[in-house]
Amino acid sequence: RFAHASKLLSLFGAMASAIAAFERWDARGDGFIDRAELIMVLKNLGAAWTDDMIECVLDRVGSDEQGRFRYEDFCRFLLGGQTGSDAVQRRPPRLFVGANWKCSLSSAEQVESLLAAMTQRMPSGPAGVELCVFPPYVFLDRARKRLSKEISVGSQNAWDAAEGFACTGVVAAAMLKAVGCRWVLLGHSDRRNVLGETDALIAEKVKRCLEAGLNVNVTIGEKLEARQAGDELKVLQGQLAAAAEAVPADAWHRVAVAYEPVWAVGEGAIPCSPEETQRVHAALRAWLRSEVGNDAATACRFLYTGSVNEKNAEQYAVLPDVDGFVVGRAGLEVDKLASICETLANCKRASGAAMG
Repeated sequence: RFAHASKLLSLFGAMASAIAAFERWDARGDGFIDRAELIMVLKNLGAAWTDDMIECVLDRVGSDEQGRFRYEDFCRFLLGGQTGSDAVQRRPPRLFVGANWKCSLSSAEQVESLLAAMTQRMPSGPAGVELCVFPPYVFLDRARKRLSKEISVGSQNAWDAAEGFACTGVVAAAMLKAVGCRWVLLGHSDRRNVLGETDALIAEKVKRCLEAGLNVNVTIGEKLEARQAGDELKVLQGQLAAAAEAVPADAWHRVAVAYEPVWAVGEGAIPCSPEETQRVHAALRAWLRSEVGNDAATACRFLYTGSVNEKNAEQYAVLPDVDGFVVGRAGLEVDKLASICETLANCKRASGAAMG
């Protein structure tokens, strides 16, 4: 499954010795180790795994609400054991909250103030949730350097051209990866409806970003006319189908689909009801399961992004097919952002669905 798995397993020899290797680092004796400890085990065993390889397997295995990993699942997954493989497939996608800054912060002083507040309020990121901030291009490097590694940084866009084509005024996926980005936000309604980006262009960007080693957050959404005509699922499935064509079968754990009902977004807009949000999310996951496969539907995270704030987050966090959010204005106020993350983790933990 991974390039260096055979080397690692030759060092382990068998399942029992594999688990024993991790137990020596398990000071608590509870069967879990954190990411730093896991990397230390691999390095001590001489396994030449890159950070990307480790992130890939950890995304598949999943963590608890403290961000720790059950090393028996990790070992079984690598060894290809039936129990471990089933356990991986049953695990729901990791909870995710994205904070889209748009162009809301225009000065370095504003950005520094927000980053300092985030570092003070969430020095190691929120427990049980992957938090990713999406600054404009010019602040990406600053955000990556100021925030802890537990908080991801993503770009609001990427150019779709192949590597090596030196075009003026664009930012390629490889460049984003080089400055520490982990995610890219694609397909936002601003780019679809204001800048005229097509499904085909967005799909090309999905392909290029995944090839560059980035994760993609694909936004889909219907406008009011489609909603009033009863065509919302037709529109959404069409947008998802175009993006899905660009996703390799083994890359769905690196994809999040954000549902953005365009008619419910913006100051003064009435959010999509929780009941309707669940209906749409369930229909999209069912479509992905039917048209792409069960593995894709299980691995892909479905997010809601429609005027979510700290006051209404719980109404959506309890929904079974909502794996997280992308927020706008609420992401610019640290206390509100932290509250949304905590609400999401607490609701999923209470329902038994939280995997960190």
